[in-house]
Amino acid sequence: MKRKLVFMFLFLIMFPAFALIGCSESPATYSILAYSSSYSHGSTMGSASYTEGSYVTLTASTTNSSVLGWIYQNSLILSNNGTYNISNTVENGKVVKSTLSFTCSAATQGNYTALFDEADLNYTRFSGVMLSKQENTTPVGELPQDAESLPNTNLDIYQGSDLIFSQENLLFKQQTDGDTTSALKISTNETKNAVWLTRPQQLYATMRFDNSNFTFRANFSYKQSSTWSAEQNGVSYKVDYVDKEYHIVFRFTKSEQEYYLTFFFDNFKQNI
Repeated sequence: MKRKLVFMFLFLIMFPAFALIGCSESPATYSILAYSSSYSHGSTMGSASYTEGSYVTLTASTTNSSVLGWIYQNSLILSNNGTYNISNTVENGKVVKSTLSFTCSAATQGNYTALFDEADLNYTRFSGVMLSKQENTTPVGELPQDAESLPNTNLDIYQGSDLIFSQENLLFKQQTDGDTTSALKISTNETKNAVWLTRPQQLYATMRFDNSNFTFRANFSYKQSSTWSAEQNGVSYKVDYVDKEYHIVFRFTKSEQEYYLTFFFDNFKQNI
């Protein structure tokens, strides 16, 4: 009888432990896929299903191009940070191999695209904005240390529903021809959103300029230029595609002075 009681006691203690072990859930698995922006220019490796918490390594390599960078879910430009690590191999000034490493999780699952340098790259990104009194003003480079602010001139730029740029009291420099030009040089590391031009995209911006509010809307498509649009609410626009760069130029009038607001989107001409 005592022996039966001992066995029953051990059973009552150990069975819940076995039950807990047997019922423990397996770690979640997620699909992570690596794509190439152009398989004629380069390839990728590392696509698989990964267990949550495991280390993921994706590799892009090329023999006839250069790896420009990585895009997540066709929209987010990746850089070295607390989540991702990018290591590049450079030969003769070109990135011939790029390794993207990160920990698998629900937040990092999905599609990753390696961008390769090519004339037909269908990704672009916002790279700068300029305000001038003449249409064909040459964009100035980095702002000088003595650049002044243009009071009460605030600019917000949207790509879809995402705010990609916001600046109050825009900086400007005085050109030798007397043209006041805002030369906001946006570094590539500050631009986190990519535009995938598989379909027409819309640019939307609002600006408060000289105590007046303006709204700017424009559509632009893959490698397409356009002539001046019909004027709407005092604003017209055109698109120039030149040397892998989209120039979206808005024309408007304030206090009988004509102004040109130009947005620049480049095709990742510099490594990111």
